[in-house]
Amino acid sequence: MKNESCVAVIPLAVENARLPEFKRSRPADCQRCSMRRKMLFADIDLPAVSELVGAVNSLQVKRGATLYRQGEAGIMLYAVRKGLVKLTQSGADGYQRIVHIAGPGTCIGLEGFLEARYHQSAEALTDVDICAIPVLVADRIAAQQPVFYRALLQRWQQQFATAERWMMELSQGTVRQKLARLLLMLDDIGHTEGQLRLLSNLDSAGILSTTMETVSRHVAEFKRAGTLAKVAPALYRIDRSGLQQAADSLE
Repeated sequence: MKNESCVAVIPLAVENARLPEFKRSRPADCQRCSMRRKMLFADIDLPAVSELVGAVNSLQVKRGATLYRQGEAGIMLYAVRKGLVKLTQSGADGYQRIVHIAGPGTCIGLEGFLEARYHQSAEALTDVDICAIPVLVADRIAAQQPVFYRALLQRWQQQFATAERWMMELSQGTVRQKLARLLLMLDDIGHTEGQLRLLSNLDSAGILSTTMETVSRHVAEFKRAGTLAKVAPALYRIDRSGLQQAADSLE
């Protein structure tokens, strides 16, 4: 016999959801997901909540699409399967700052689950594969399976730890050192194994609190040194040891 409370929540969650602009959408197949061990549903009993999980959508989102905006009602969690997402926050001065970049295995929008509204805005930096999980569904799963609630709290803590590392590594040193650290962090975040898509000079300048011209000059220096080697439009192979040396060097 079906659980009527589970069935009722699914259309409600989907009806209230504003999905980002996407290239393709399909029901998520969590059972066969190749990324499952790194995702939110890694340890839950999927068959026991199959009707709830049926409300989760797998989306292919275009580069530049906005997933959600700061201050909006938090009605979706997004689990990143592939690609990079930029998280920004607007201050009292109206200036929008990049506070974090999320990659595969990361869950974003957690504040929507815990505090009702998004504290940041999220934009796809690259084409992104994501799973959209209605907050109402996440809440029901957490109530039935405490292991899922613990997973949410762990992801929340991980985001704080990552943000702390982001702040520490990218707020100290010369622009050249900080740019080298940023490239290393992007490689780690995106699991790109030494090949990554460079951020725009505008985005990099915003992260490093410098000018686009300064970023462009240092990127050109890394290219001349062979630390960055172009393999396709905007795609570069990085020399991690060379970047680490630049990150640690005293100029």
